[in-house]
Amino acid sequence: MKLEVTVCKDIIRKKFDIDDKYNNCRERINKNTLIVSNELLNLWEEDARKNNYEAQFRNWYFSIITSGRKVKKVNIDNVKRTKGAKSEEEKIVIKTAMSSKDKIVVGNVNSELEKRNKKIYFISENIFLKDKKQTINMEDIKNVFRNGRYDSLFDIYETPVRLEVAIDSDSELLGMYLSNFFKNSKNLIINDRYIANKENESNVNKYVLRYVNKDECKITFILPKDKRHKEIENKFMNYNGYKSDVIFQDRKLTHHSSIESDNYIIDLGYRLRVFGDNDDGKTEQEVINITKK
Repeated sequence: MKLEVTVCKDIIRKKFDIDDKYNNCRERINKNTLIVSNELLNLWEEDARKNNYEAQFRNWYFSIITSGRKVKKVNIDNVKRTKGAKSEEEKIVIKTAMSSKDKIVVGNVNSELEKRNKKIYFISENIFLKDKKQTINMEDIKNVFRNGRYDSLFDIYETPVRLEVAIDSDSELLGMYLSNFFKNSKNLIINDRYIANKENESNVNKYVLRYVNKDECKITFILPKDKRHKEIENKFMNYNGYKSDVIFQDRKLTHHSSIESDNYIIDLGYRLRVFGDNDDGKTEQEVINITKK
């Protein structure tokens, strides 16, 4: 998943260092969307001149700005206050990040800046340069979402993701995390053989559909053919005010439960039951795989 990142000049400089230890830096800059204000761009350009990579920098920046996909320009004139900034660069970086959707700053900043700007995700250089984990767990997600610890920020969003869900984890946290891969989708396909069961239907409402825009998203429920009858069809057509329909497939094709959005496939393993079967907000044990289409 692409994140909107505001990058300090030191990180940009490392992109142009040919040392292999900066490969992850280059890759993450290329994969995500860079948030740029005129003021931040001036800082980048000045650093490129001072450190003798101006030509490479200009060629690179021209290529990404013309692509229109890797850069988002913002205006920081309306961001009046910054807290804890000890330099003009820090003021500019904070204002630029505050003008973005994800509010992520990448680079080493003073600790006072981190303490006083709770709405911003501060990612140190070490975190940005480290290798992606092959497997994440619910503790990684909890650290990012609730504990203000961002060591695993890129691990939980960079696909493919392999997520080990331990038994009795927080169902609400799991639903909140997974929603990032489907909540802005125009089309959503929910494949679950037992979705009509009381527990699974409750789970799809509490942990999936609550994040879906009723007016903008078309939902398709997939069930096995042996479940086909008028009551089920009527129930899931325009389900609970959503724009939805039902497709009945061969039972073999519904073995794995999944949620498929415009850009991602979330393989839930053994049904929507992963969110729990006792309505107690606790998960079942499962491995979830998330891949980009």
